[in-house]
Amino acid sequence: MSRAKLLIALFLPLVLAPDSRAQGFGQGLLKGKRAVTLHRKLPATVALKGGTLGITVSATDKQNTFAVDKLKETLEAELLKNNNQFKIDASHPETTIQCKITSLLIPPAKIVTRNVPAPVKVNGKMQTQMTPRQFQEITGSVNVAYEVKDAHGKVLDADNITAKYAQEFNAAGKQTGSGFDVHKLNPFKGKSGEEKAEEAVPTAPEIQQTLLKKVVDQITARLTTTDENVEVKLARGKLDQYNDFADKGLWNRMLEPLETMKPLDSKEDDAYRLYNIGVGYEALAYQAENNQAAKKYLDEAAINYGKAVDADPHEKEFLDAQNRITTAQAHYARLGNTASAVTAKNEPSKSAAPAASNNTSKASSDSSNTEALTNEQVIEFAKQGLDEENLVEIIKGAPKVAFDMSTNGQLELVKAGIKGKVLMAMRNRAHPVRRTPAAKPPAATASSAPNTPAPPK
Repeated sequence: MSRAKLLIALFLPLVLAPDSRAQGFGQGLLKGKRAVTLHRKLPATVALKGGTLGITVSATDKQNTFAVDKLKETLEAELLKNNNQFKIDASHPETTIQCKITSLLIPPAKIVTRNVPAPVKVNGKMQTQMTPRQFQEITGSVNVAYEVKDAHGKVLDADNITAKYAQEFNAAGKQTGSGFDVHKLNPFKGKSGEEKAEEAVPTAPEIQQTLLKKVVDQITARLTTTDENVEVKLARGKLDQYNDFADKGLWNRMLEPLETMKPLDSKEDDAYRLYNIGVGYEALAYQAENNQAAKKYLDEAAINYGKAVDADPHEKEFLDAQNRITTAQAHYARLGNTASAVTAKNEPSKSAAPAASNNTSKASSDSSNTEALTNEQVIEFAKQGLDEENLVEIIKGAPKVAFDMSTNGQLELVKAGIKGKVLMAMRNRAHPVRRTPAAKPPAATASSAPNTPAPPK
């Protein structure tokens, strides 16, 4: 056998080996990565009146001094980058931003074992079998109490900002969740130093820096207009024929066949179809002409990203997309609540009966144009990692709700992990307690005056 034929014989089994996952993000031997750039623009949810900022950062634990300095440095840099009208002035700030790191946890790596598809040689042929492999689970979390005040001490915004890190790495220290298997890697294509660094197991300081950057991103999204280009990978394989529409920005034409086609054979493969549907809706959300339409598209994207994660919770691109959309959803929820509060505050009060009737009619009309918050949306927020405090705030501030608080509805909520303060907030919004004003007591007489309680001051 000639040398050329020998090389072909050795190479073909790698190319033709049965593929346990037909869909992926294109790092295989015969195809390259395919991605689109989404122009992600989110309007600020808090209107700052002054251009000079004073930023103070502290921590409950004195051991987090480095994190305090890093958070302040990063926050100042990002705010100035997003709005060149801002200036840092600690002496005479028109707006004060206070942050306190209440918790910062980076536990040791956890070793887990699970079965994964791997190529094996059986009777001289390459086949794929489920094989136990060990992985490292790297996690971390940070919580920051955040508050913004104007020069008069009025609170403009406040919240508990939470960020989490969770990645999995194989025994060789490479990041998993890449949408392809070991035998599909191109052995002739090297990776840049930056790509290798992103895949390597991060150190505790690197995880800390990632967590703090996530906190800063959430804060700057509230105080400035976020305007950035985000590269998003598209799943390939059988789905590649529809990606041409995405390249041209024809998102509805991309979505139609993806949503109407028969689901792919395995749930792992179909997760990539659901992911691409999520990308389509996310792109439409960023192009929407009004906030209500954007919110509707974001909800659709979140549902499909959530289903993809459920089918394959180890795919990094699915998790990144879910985190990205959760931030955008919470942003628009706050934006809607802020707008409703401003409208209510600025609405002139009318005492005449006809005017009151007109106001009621207008409020009814506005309410009918507002999409109601539902059980499914609350469950989806929770699944995507929104904490209890933020969920309660979203429920309390929603202009309109359509909760199913029947016995079956509540059972479904509990099964999905909705309980405690969140469930109580939903009950209160669905069935608000109506208090009948007490009848006015008769005018006090000289004899009854001693028994009449004094009104509260």
